[in-house]
Amino acid sequence: MDLSENALEWAKKRISEVDVNVELVCANIFDLDFQQESFDFIYDSGCFHHIAPHRRVSYIEIINRLLKQDGYFALCSFEENGTYGGSALTDEEVYLKRSLEGGLGYTKSQLQEIFNFLEEIEIRKMLPMSTVDPHFGLEGFIVGLFQKNDIKKPF
Repeated sequence: MDLSENALEWAKKRISEVDVNVELVCANIFDLDFQQESFDFIYDSGCFHHIAPHRRVSYIEIINRLLKQDGYFALCSFEENGTYGGSALTDEEVYLKRSLEGGLGYTKSQLQEIFNFLEEIEIRKMLPMSTVDPHFGLEGFIVGLFQKNDIKKPF
């Protein structure tokens, strides 16, 4: 899901190179109308760090509602003070400045707290990759992998 048609076209090209079943949707995450527990896997690559603090609760509710039991949620976000962005603003500073300053940066402990309703599998800095490597990896990002299970509940 992305607001950008260009991003979805890029994704279609990548999907055609491998044998996977992926549904692409051009929409705003807050306007999604999918059935509860529709997804085995949700991957956020660059959405979360552009969400204002007051929308985090809605975002968490969406992830929890759409992710199937035992499903996985993966996240790629700006690291705090990262190479490509990641302002270290507090929630209060975001509203005083009326800006995310290009996107908020997160630390491991912040992601652990925000996504504490999911079981943490791993949170770490993204591993930088060379331009010839087939995998994406840039310095200045933080990535996480979580799983939904019966043990933890949001809020």
